[in-house]
Amino acid sequence: MKKFTKQFGVVLIVVLVVLVLLAVFRFVGADSTLTRDMKELWGVELPEGYAIAYRAATDTTMKDGGLRYHVLAYTDDSVLENWQDWGDGTQPARFAATQIAAAEDILSALNVPKGEWPEADQMWYTSTENGSELVIVYDYVLTQLFLIESCK
Repeated sequence: MKKFTKQFGVVLIVVLVVLVLLAVFRFVGADSTLTRDMKELWGVELPEGYAIAYRAATDTTMKDGGLRYHVLAYTDDSVLENWQDWGDGTQPARFAATQIAAAEDILSALNVPKGEWPEADQMWYTSTENGSELVIVYDYVLTQLFLIESCK
């Protein structure tokens, strides 16, 4: 009985270590995949030091076409205050009604609850290329970036 208990304990510890490692690699991999995708697909370099506060996506990869939404939370607001790389070097501007409608269509298609939507009066950057669209909303108060993507 003692031998069985000892073996069970060792197996349990190994299983727990594997589960923890898988969770860590999945979390780190998601961040690096998002950062890499934003650079490759849009030419936008995300500031480091974020945590993903919310995400929603279609089952397809962005390279194959799909919809994706991320809310990135930053603890160091100076990272975002000094962030100037909006892809083409432009400064953010205010939303136009057409961009608000396009962003809301994407969020609705992903079934994102309205409480997770960015405020339309925040600053934004948008890029449209080959029928694909990227909207970045920067919430100065919450120190968050909202990334809304539609790839064709």
